[in-house]
Amino acid sequence: QLFYGKGKERVWLSSAITVAAITQNQQGHYGRLLTFKDVHGKNHRIIVDMAEFQGTADNIFERLLNAGVLCSTGRKEQKLLIQYFIHSLPRRNIKVTDCHGWNEDVFVLSHKTFGPSEKEMWCTTDALHQTSGTLAQWQQNVAQYCVGNSRLVLSVCAAFASSVLKILNTENGGFHLTGPSSSGKTTCLKVASSVFGTPVSHWRTTDNGLEGLAVQHNDALLLLDELGQINPHHMGDAVYMLANGASKGRADKHGQAQKINTWRLLFLSSGETNLVQHMKLAGRKVNAGQEIRLLNLNAVASSNAHGLFETLHDFKNGNELALHLSESSKDFKGTAIEAFLEKVTKNTDSLQKYYKDTFKLLKEKYLNQEAESQDFRVFERFACLGIIGEYARLVTGWPEGEAIGGCMQCFDDWLE
Repeated sequence: QLFYGKGKERVWLSSAITVAAITQNQQGHYGRLLTFKDVHGKNHRIIVDMAEFQGTADNIFERLLNAGVLCSTGRKEQKLLIQYFIHSLPRRNIKVTDCHGWNEDVFVLSHKTFGPSEKEMWCTTDALHQTSGTLAQWQQNVAQYCVGNSRLVLSVCAAFASSVLKILNTENGGFHLTGPSSSGKTTCLKVASSVFGTPVSHWRTTDNGLEGLAVQHNDALLLLDELGQINPHHMGDAVYMLANGASKGRADKHGQAQKINTWRLLFLSSGETNLVQHMKLAGRKVNAGQEIRLLNLNAVASSNAHGLFETLHDFKNGNELALHLSESSKDFKGTAIEAFLEKVTKNTDSLQKYYKDTFKLLKEKYLNQEAESQDFRVFERFACLGIIGEYARLVTGWPEGEAIGGCMQCFDDWLE
């Protein structure tokens, strides 16, 4: 409990609230981190900007009450409580960002920071990233069954690669897995989701909704299921927006320009129809720029594949393996990207050199010297996934050459 004064004159202010840290956001504005328990004993934490303490500070008390804090409704007591928040100067300092991903030389998730930052850093946006299980469990129950299955390899590699686009100075882009119902397309998305522990989203959303998803998935992999659900009239613009990494400049109802959101990401899509077929429903033709930004790949890799799968491992059929991967991706997730970021943020220079050297070798092996610029851009995206997947072998537990082999097979299939 918090009280003001002593003895009989002391006044009750609220249930226990601790001013745990001084915060500072990207605009340089200061605030306070408040921590407390609700009426059921659950821990909470909120960040309050210093400007919110002005006046009656009704917004702060509304947030505290909604979070389960018991506090006085008297103006005098509330004013004393605000003074306590303002004058508390804890030694702990936290830098606050409103965006996941790279912030200078550190990578920020909603609950954890990776890299050599002197200051603790937090992300204030809602946590999409979730963890459960251990890295070893993810390797045993998810990653090992990707081996020998090129589309699963590509999906997992895309998740890792999405987090290092800034380091590699590589552009945004997407992959679309197309195929009949029950061919395993969504299984790819679920397996990829287990790397970050992020949910699978859907194409069925508004332009603003898709833009919001892109911002939330900055420096991560955005997973979009059921391409056929998006309005075909909007499909082309949506692909451009995601791949170009910025929202369109808009004006609000007062004619004032709104903030332009930006992001870095890769996106993995699935559907029974592809980009060309879907836009044709609206009487529109796909141009080369759109096709390059969302690369179409058949989910079924070969004529002898078991749907999505080229290798069943110890499972009787593709349905059993798909069910196992779907369940395991929910149970074991989020640990892979944490292990990967721990490695990357300590070895950014070595990653850049490894990428440059390996890309040169792959270019000589897989790409005709007279290849058109379009083919080079496509090759670069597939190669990026393979190289980063190879770099992540200590995380995936895959044998040497598995990531590059799987992604380059997908490139060859795209060329066909």
